[in-house]
Amino acid sequence: MKRLSTKLSLIILGCLLATSVLTGVLVVQSQTAIITRQIEEDGRGLAKTVADLAVELTIAEEWSRVGDQIAFAVKGNPQVVYIQAYDDAGKLRAWFPPSAEKAVERSDLRVVESPILVAIDDLPTEVRGKVVVALNNDRLAELTSSSVWRMTAGTVITFSFLALVLWLFLRGNVLKPLAGLDGHVSRISGGDLTKPILTDRK
Repeated sequence: MKRLSTKLSLIILGCLLATSVLTGVLVVQSQTAIITRQIEEDGRGLAKTVADLAVELTIAEEWSRVGDQIAFAVKGNPQVVYIQAYDDAGKLRAWFPPSAEKAVERSDLRVVESPILVAIDDLPTEVRGKVVVALNNDRLAELTSSSVWRMTAGTVITFSFLALVLWLFLRGNVLKPLAGLDGHVSRISGGDLTKPILTDRK
């Protein structure tokens, strides 16, 4: 009988642990997807803002002032690795920081683009160039790591609490009655039919 109660306890606790771990993994994946989407939206918004600021300056061919606008737009944003503005011929005309004259190919960067569009009254929209923004993925890695640690701690605490509650429930409502039944069966199999079988169930 003890084997049965041990197996039952292990199976239930194993299912509880697997459910807790699976829930934790799914929540971390969801959190990572949300953070990734937010970083991409931030990058697209910044690229569009810089492109909108550059419209008048690109019409006037004042690319040096576009560089000033870029520097102003990214001031104090540690997530931006570089911003580059290209003309409609694909030539790099403005960039920030000064060391970003050449595009950097790195796997830890998230690169987004936005066209520089000129729309005047009823004339067709004209593409005057594009703005490229490279964002650092360190924030994503940092937030993901933080989420993993929090989810791991939450999973351990939740599992421990649920395991304790489940164990107390099993012990009181399943294991004790089974142990009592085991005692009655042992007595009856030994030939003792003198004692009644008592139960507290109604």
